[in-house]
Amino acid sequence: APVPPSDVDALRSELGLEGKFVVSYIGTVGMAHGIDVVAEAAARCGDPDVTFLVVGAGAEWQKLRAAEATAVDAGRDNLRVIEKQPRERIRTFYALTDVSLVLLRKRPTFRKVIPSKMLESMAMRRPIVLGVEGQSRDILEAAGAGIAVPPEDADALLDAVFRLKLDPALRERMGEAGAAHVQRHYDRQVIARRYWALLQQVAAGE
Repeated sequence: APVPPSDVDALRSELGLEGKFVVSYIGTVGMAHGIDVVAEAAARCGDPDVTFLVVGAGAEWQKLRAAEATAVDAGRDNLRVIEKQPRERIRTFYALTDVSLVLLRKRPTFRKVIPSKMLESMAMRRPIVLGVEGQSRDILEAAGAGIAVPPEDADALLDAVFRLKLDPALRERMGEAGAAHVQRHYDRQVIARRYWALLQQVAAGE
């Protein structure tokens, strides 16, 4: 079920994000994720309407929180870092989000990783800026669910964010395409039906 607009408005008001274009990273803020690229992008972003929101916990969270304090000292309030939220509240954070960030560092190991937050973003109809190489990028591009950028590249990330900000129709199209792709390929009932059909084929000796 869609998140009630009143819940989204209440969260927007609570966070002071009225009138802001919200670019969110929601999930583990670990060393593998290279989240410092978000702080870099915020520092280079000249658009006062854009706010980068990091929601989560992990080894790099305090570092991001320090970057937020540095930004505030420099007169910028476009980086917001908040602690991990209860699971039932995450859907409201996604509903508040205009663009969802899915990030990992540039490592050969991560070429076969499919971050769960990518599928969550797609299911919540959020267009994605993906800083992950390999299999994740293939899925994103096959789905038409967002824009892939090189990992750990703040300028490329910003360019993708601005492209989406300036094109609401593109955001809508990518959000819908992502949701359709998840429903078609990752919905548990769909997977269960495929598995059952396969078992029936095996049982029939096909």
